[in-house]
Amino acid sequence: MSEKNKPNGVVGPLVSRPVDEERNRLILADVERVLNEGRSPLALTQRKDHVELLVTQARALTPHVIALQGGRTPRQRVALAEQMA
Repeated sequence: MSEKNKPNGVVGPLVSRPVDEERNRLILADVERVLNEGRSPLALTQRKDHVELLVTQARALTPHVIALQGGRTPRQRVALAEQMA
């Protein structure tokens, strides 16, 4: 596949990079630690599939999980902002 044909102009290993289970486990361990300290964690990722995976797993730790990602309608963005207030 030529570089022109790759989605969003992404080149190389990012296109086919598998989910790193160990990395996700470490991220969620950090989220749990921060929650236990009474703080609000923030996890950043560029990949929507990674957001969905982390949100699903984080909901086992707390019901208060908010995912901010592109492609939301104005109404959805307002609802998320209200949820965070």
